[in-house]
Amino acid sequence: MQERRKFLRLTYPCKINLPSEEGEETFTLHTENISSGGVRIILQEKLSRGTPLTIELSIGKERIKTQGRVAWVLDITTPGAKEPDLFDTGIEFTSLSLEDRSFLSRQIEDMMETTG
Repeated sequence: MQERRKFLRLTYPCKINLPSEEGEETFTLHTENISSGGVRIILQEKLSRGTPLTIELSIGKERIKTQGRVAWVLDITTPGAKEPDLFDTGIEFTSLSLEDRSFLSRQIEDMMETTG
């Protein structure tokens, strides 16, 4: 099967902040994986596909702030639950600067070389 992804992905627990629509609450969590095109996270709240988000990523000492949108959502039902209670969520970066995209690509490549 041919790989259709445009960007290398790395399982790396960088911190991500997603401010809520109301602006009062910020969700701080870790990514499941990251690429220079987006991130995959697990949320306790289901977001609709296409939902716009403000994203702040912390990778080491560097912080990247950008915009994104929910590209896909998969329901997860944990053992013992009757309904989905977690949501595997793919977020696509929509306004990542060229400089930040290059930085992210370099970081991912460097980490893959040291762990692989």
